[in-house]
Amino acid sequence: MNFTYKDILKYFNEFCLLYKNKPVANNKYGIRFPHAFAIYYFLKKIKPKFIVESGIYKGQSTWLIEKTLPRTKLLSIDIKLDTREYISSRVNTKYSNLDFSNQDFSEIPRDSLVFFDDHQDFYQRLQQAYFFGFKHIIFEDNYPPGKGDFYTFNHALNGSGSSGKYLSYKNIFFAIYKIATYLIKKEKNPNYYDHKDLYNWGLNNVKKNDVDKANLKKILKSYYTFPPVFKKNKTRWGDSWGLYKTKKPLFNRSLKKKYPKIYEEADSYNWITYIKLK
Repeated sequence: MNFTYKDILKYFNEFCLLYKNKPVANNKYGIRFPHAFAIYYFLKKIKPKFIVESGIYKGQSTWLIEKTLPRTKLLSIDIKLDTREYISSRVNTKYSNLDFSNQDFSEIPRDSLVFFDDHQDFYQRLQQAYFFGFKHIIFEDNYPPGKGDFYTFNHALNGSGSSGKYLSYKNIFFAIYKIATYLIKKEKNPNYYDHKDLYNWGLNNVKKNDVDKANLKKILKSYYTFPPVFKKNKTRWGDSWGLYKTKKPLFNRSLKKKYPKIYEEADSYNWITYIKLK
């Protein structure tokens, strides 16, 4: 499938109108404009009959998928369903708190798509998706080499490993400390939830290697990383864009006054990528 800037921009105005009606006003740590627009565009082009989203958080992506493809069947998965602000009442939307790997996908349509926003090891998720028969994947937080709290598609393609680290005694002790801290907070407040505490435990680091890239090529048909809508002066980490392989943005910063809300959310961009498997 050939994605072009010209084609992407055809969908921009209609998506802006939709996004104004989003149910979650403050979706920090969840999808915001750059990735929401990417999801909208990819779904409009692919039109899968069945979608799985792994990672719901407040429910903004559930709402977005439903609005983009109203007739499509959707399975929304999250191990903590009580963080939702938007909860669907649609017949074609089902919820589950079982992990993606534990679902029954023995009978899914050939054009099924899975949207991963669960901060889990991408390479393992890709193996699971391929085994289950998914041909289309949208990978939300595709951190570049040296960044991120888990192993990503970008890491695998570049052979960088996860932040250049691997499992060690130091990482194990760090994980134990983080888990203990999280449990103490939960004991004091049963409703406490912080996705950073849940996922940044240091046990998902992967050593630098070229094997994962070689194995990816066996099952990878194509992929496309969606461009940023805007690039601010610095990246989300306060450094230069030149350090990371990134497409040119859809809009120049000269238009930030025309789209102030969109520009405000520009630093939530994480190299969201569509992947098609053989």
